[in-house]
Amino acid sequence: MISPVNIIKRWQSSANLSPKYNYFSSKGPFSSIPTLELNNTSLILKLPPMCTYYIRSLNFTGIIQQNKKEAVAKESFFKSLFFKKINKESNTDLNIQLIKDNCVFQKINTLNKPSNILININTNKIFSLDVDYSKSYTILNPNENILSYSENITRSNSTSDVETIGGMGIITFISDKNIQILKIKENENIMIDINNLLGFENNNQLKFEIVNSSRNYVKCIGTGDLIIKK
Repeated sequence: MISPVNIIKRWQSSANLSPKYNYFSSKGPFSSIPTLELNNTSLILKLPPMCTYYIRSLNFTGIIQQNKKEAVAKESFFKSLFFKKINKESNTDLNIQLIKDNCVFQKINTLNKPSNILININTNKIFSLDVDYSKSYTILNPNENILSYSENITRSNSTSDVETIGGMGIITFISDKNIQILKIKENENIMIDINNLLGFENNNQLKFEIVNSSRNYVKCIGTGDLIIKK
């Protein structure tokens, strides 16, 4: 079994990402970005027109399109996902499709109108991270911890355990615990349970060391951002 620290070291990178995309995730002269609003254990995803967005794949109700690729486990964070009904006399508001070779996430396209999507979940522990081209992040267990992300977020080096995200936009995490950014300053060192580490900033200054024989804890040394559960 590969240790968590070896996984971290393997994928830690300081790669520079070229700003080739528009900041916004919709098109047109009045472009805007998607937003997520939390209301108790429900999320309202507000998508502008001409927008592409990616969200965890679920069992759809069949109002728009049914996904039979993968059933939702009872212990899943998600209870259900509902889309507003389409007016047959108007243009279709949404287009939903599976990402090729990836049944974990769905791709949502809005057409000429904005759309609101209601997502019922079993936790209110979500966290949205604004990403720009000045930083990239390593994310552990991405298919478990990532809820959704906007069009110009890039995901690479993907495995079942770890991947690198960058680009420009918003990425939203979901957990059974509170999620926060922990900023490590120069000459500081932090001990953290590896199970509570969702990700970290990619740079040449953050280093990780095993601190006990059980390998559950690592020491973080250097300067940079950690994404942790608490």
